[in-house]
Amino acid sequence: MTNIAQSTKDRYSDKGFRGIGRLGGLAYCDKLIFETAFKNEPNKSKMVWDAKQLRRIINDATYNIEAAELISVITDFSKERNKEGDHFFKVKMENVSRDELLEEGLVREYLSMVAPVPLPKTFSFSEKIYAEAKKSGIEFDEYEITLNETTLTKGYKDSIFKDGEITDKIIDIEFMQSPNDSKDLLFWGWYGISEKMQQIPPENTERFLRLRKANIQIGLDNRLDEFHKEATGNNYFIGEIHAMARDLVPNARRDFFVDSPTTSAFKTDLKDLFQSVLYKLYYDFSKKNSSIKTLEEADKMNVGEGNKLTGEEQVRFEKKVEKAIKDINTLQVKYKDKALGKLIKEKASTYIDKRPLDSQGKKKDTGSNKQAHSAPKSLQNGEQTLVERIFKVIRDNLEKKAAEQLISKIKEIL
Repeated sequence: MTNIAQSTKDRYSDKGFRGIGRLGGLAYCDKLIFETAFKNEPNKSKMVWDAKQLRRIINDATYNIEAAELISVITDFSKERNKEGDHFFKVKMENVSRDELLEEGLVREYLSMVAPVPLPKTFSFSEKIYAEAKKSGIEFDEYEITLNETTLTKGYKDSIFKDGEITDKIIDIEFMQSPNDSKDLLFWGWYGISEKMQQIPPENTERFLRLRKANIQIGLDNRLDEFHKEATGNNYFIGEIHAMARDLVPNARRDFFVDSPTTSAFKTDLKDLFQSVLYKLYYDFSKKNSSIKTLEEADKMNVGEGNKLTGEEQVRFEKKVEKAIKDINTLQVKYKDKALGKLIKEKASTYIDKRPLDSQGKKKDTGSNKQAHSAPKSLQNGEQTLVERIFKVIRDNLEKKAAEQLISKIKEIL
């Protein structure tokens, strides 16, 4: 237990780095205690590291001591009687110096997103993720980890909160992986699609696409920010990127991978995917949100809920509506079998049906294209708006020829 950086682990396939992780607690307590016994061992081994004395020696410039001697000074080893059959490895920290390490909520939040624990059953898309991974020949390393007798799972949930209120929800999951032209599968991952696809507030601790190797998080939660086209690009997503290639080896800091040709290829492929597919996705969602908002405004006007636009303003608004319809139709074709396409069909179909489109996304010739200009210009603005709305009702309810004949008669009278 005194060996440092002498691990026999295979750095390519085993977890951890040279056996030094167990000593991390030295920075946050006065004493770090290890107790261990193998199965049926009559005695347990106990080692105490005096972290307080270690810091005092390191900070004292008058000390000139080698590492091996330092370890012998600050450690104490003993054997104690062990219960028959018990086998374990325990770590204890005495007089913890960081209050947040004793905050159960913070510890649970951290472990649920960093440790290799299962996806939660309460997350509607967990089974879909497992099924897709299995189809791709991928198995997640998962462990049962308990905190004060509560079994931990990852922190993913269906709802997205802002100021404690639900403002959005995850409606689907989509998958991604490195290109087929890569020699080996460099990465595989998934990301959530929400109704609005807007930036996720910080109170949602699961936000960001997380980088993982052997299902353990690499780096901080926002480690993949640099691969997005925009600095805020990662804020739109929840999800995971699992590094798959054997040669993607976590570095000593566990904030990325050791430099290698495979690491370079990984960075290139990931950046290309983020800056094409993901960037276009949240950009297109923004276009969808804006277009539906315009169509909702138009619908309120059509049912007589206060259209106060002048003739010129009406012309500009009609152009805005036509662009919204064209954008919606284009997006629906582009994302036909994906979540965005289905969402558009669900949210915008009512408005689109009221304003039919041809196969190119243009308004069909129903005679209403002249609506904004159909009233005589000699009328006042308010009168023009009223007459244009009357003409629209006529065109919507009569055959085209009969509608135009009636409108022509009304124009003559006016």
